[in-house]
This record gives sequence, structure tokens and C-alpha cells, in this order.
Amino acid sequence: MVKKVLIAYGSRYGSCKDVADELANILTTEGLQADVWDLKNKKIPSSPLDSYDGFIIGSGIKINKWTKEAENLLKDYNGVAKSDAVLGIFVCCGKALDEKEESVKQYIEKYIDMYGLDPKIYDSFGPSFDLTKDSKVGFLGKKMLKGIAKEMGKKQGVEVKDGEKYDFRDWDKIREFAQEYKEHVTG
Repeated sequence: MVKKVLIAYGSRYGSCKDVADELANILTTEGLQADVWDLKNKKIPSSPLDSYDGFIIGSGIKINKWTKEAENLLKDYNGVAKSDAVLGIFVCCGKALDEKEESVKQYIEKYIDMYGLDPKIYDSFGPSFDLTKDSKVGFLGKKMLKGIAKEMGKKQGVEVKDGEKYDFRDWDKIREFAQEYKEHVTG
């Protein structure tokens, strides 16, 4: 029987969506059924939550906070998942670039303790910034993100300009996360 995994994410500007989609692609390629659920979409996945063998819950971090929907799922996780479901957690945040351990403590381990969770794997990945005119980020948000992106760009040796997209996520680490998670699910 094929193992089923639900990748549920809260994303403000698309960074976590991209990660969730990549995780699903890898897990599907590895023979699992991987469903992706944007938590802002109130529509529940087609399968009941307690039918999944595993969950990966992710969120973008903005002003030191998870998205409300993703945090609510973390809070309710023990009541909606079957007891032997394998939990994985990730966040996308700027702090992951130069303060990785601190980002894991502040944005993941704190929530693990707060909600009594037992994930088999968790990690923080860097952010992406869309500074194009088609970006979902509003005018003021774009001004703020541009400043943050410029600072990160300096540290990474990248010149940040208006009208461009910048991806500071480590895709190799994301793929490693998926592979390690798969091992936990398939045992």
C-alpha cells in the first residue's frame, strides 16, 4: 500500500509554496502519494486528515511569526493526525541564512515544545523575494523587502535590484530534507 503524506503550508508571498511543491515532487518520485495543501485555502484535502501516514507542516516567517493557519495546524496536530503519523516541520525565513541554529530554536523548537509535538525532522530554509511589479507584495511591503533583500544580498555576494526575483533558499538542503523524511515514513 502506498504511503500518503500531506504537505500543508502557510505562505504569504509564495516562498513556502515552492518548497512544498518541491517536497511533493520528490516524495512522489520516491513512490509516496504526496498531497499539497495551501492552508489559506479553507477547502480540506480530498482525503480525511487521519488517513495520512505523514504530515509536513511549513510556514513563512514574517515579523517573527508563523502564518496563522500553519500555526493553528501545529496547535491542533495531535488531535487531527493519527498517532503513528510521521511529522516534519519547516520554515522559510531570512534568519536561516546567517543564524540557522537560532532560526531553528526560535521558529521551530519553540513551537515543538509549546504544542507538545514530536517531529522526526525539522529545518529552516532561506527566503525568496519577488521584487517584480507582478509581485503579491504591496508597495510598502516591497520597499521593506527590498531593504532586507539588499542586506541578505550583500552577505551572499548578490547585487539586489528592483524588478527582479531573488532566491536565497538552499534547494540541495530542501531535497535532502525530503529524502530524509521519506526514510522516516517508509521505515
